Amino acid sequence: MLPPRRTSQPKGNKFLAFPHSFEVLFISRQTRQFVYRRKAHMQPIKGARQTELIVMIALFSALITVMTAFIKIPTPLGYIHIGDAFIFAAAMLLGPYAAIPAMIGSGLADFITAYFMYIPVTILIKGLMGLLSGFVLARKKRPLPLKFTFFLETGLIFALCELIMVAGYFVFELFFYHFAAALGAVPFNLIQGAAGIIIGLVLIPVLQKLNIKNYKINR
Repeated sequence: MLPPRRTSQPKGNKFLAFPHSFEVLFISRQTRQFVYRRKAHMQPIKGARQTELIVMIALFSALITVMTAFIKIPTPLGYIHIGDAFIFAAAMLLGPYAAIPAMIGSGLADFITAYFMYIPVTILIKGLMGLLSGFVLARKKRPLPLKFTFFLETGLIFALCELIMVAGYFVFELFFYHFAAALGAVPFNLIQGAAGIIIGLVLIPVLQKLNIKNYKINR
């Protein structure tokens, strides 16, 4: 008579009791290795984007400095320049990050031209201009719809930024000079603002044709 067949695995043989344990461990290990490889592969891409952003910030800081400090028309209280147009160009490509080159470039320009007392207010005003225009342009679909409505909306945003500039310098000069001097600087600042708006709008399609990468808020 044959002994009855065992219906259960031996208690001491865990490998037979759990035949899929090695398979589960193997898959889990392979999954972890895959995730680690993906992270290792993605990290350089992120680092490259950060490096590109730093390079673009440095480039626009230099452009804004040059276009502000060296291409200018002297006025009784300062000078007219086209640096604002390149703040708007930076806003198109860098989004809110445009505030950084706007502050650096404009502040350096005041330092180079020896308008030291203007440096703090310039950094504040130009930073707000870069932040506001960059925040709005960063939310536009790419490629930008180069139509009348787009240029109208963007022109209004640029105009708001320039009004912030005019009002900011007026208040600053009102405290440091007198009302007549502060008021006398307003027309020159308005001319500078108009030039910044026009040139900034012209630069937008030029930069889009160059197909330069842009940095949106969600990146």
